Amino acid sequence: MFTNLSGICLSIFLCSRTASNTNANLMDVYRDRVPRWRSSPYPVYIVDSCNQTFGRPFTVPGMRTLSYAGDTSFWCSWGCPTLRETIALEFMIQYIDKSCSFIFKISGKYWTPDLIPQIGKIPMPSTNLVMQKGMKSSEIFGMDRAT
Repeated sequence: MFTNLSGICLSIFLCSRTASNTNANLMDVYRDRVPRWRSSPYPVYIVDSCNQTFGRPFTVPGMRTLSYAGDTSFWCSWGCPTLRETIALEFMIQYIDKSCSFIFKISGKYWTPDLIPQIGKIPMPSTNLVMQKGMKSSEIFGMDRAT
């Protein structure tokens, strides 16, 4: 079981834009879900890969935002989300605090309070990767910094 919580960080990934292919009210979803992660005992970062849509990154008081301008054009609407998230992961690892040795990537569309107690059950430091079970794609996963 985990006895040292200092190396775990949560990163909440989002793309601040008016709508997505699946959500017409995407910003309302983010405004509802993302602030809930402040209750975590772990440091939480917001990673906004589309901050130019509104001319500013998505922010929540008390949470640090890492942001850059990703591609949000019409031509990118179907092909870019996976590429955008890959680039966002590479961006995040450069700017997230060096003390974050195990980082959870969580989609900003979700609030999963059951994740917090489950993190304490992960055998550390022997775990390199934790994936969400039963999904074709994972909206939540954790990885050691090297991974």
